[in-house]
Amino acid sequence: LFKNGQAGFTDYQRLKRNLFELTDYLVNHLKYTDFGASFPHKVCYHDACTALREYGIKQEPRLLLSKVKGLELVEMEDTETCCGFGGTFSA
Repeated sequence: LFKNGQAGFTDYQRLKRNLFELTDYLVNHLKYTDFGASFPHKVCYHDACTALREYGIKQEPRLLLSKVKGLELVEMEDTETCCGFGGTFSA
């Protein structure tokens, strides 16, 4: 977001230590993965491009989904392909 030396860089560095993607926070920081949820259906999960590409978050959402009783996760053929609905397009 900000490059070293740019106005706002120091504030950004301080702020980003306290910003988390939800599944990353639940799984890696709180160590909480099982909410006792039940959903007896097939589900397809599409990775958020920012989470996947900028933060490397891929397994955390799947781990949480794997704990939902009855849920069958069906992966898309090209699961890492951008759908085009994020970022400025959706604004």
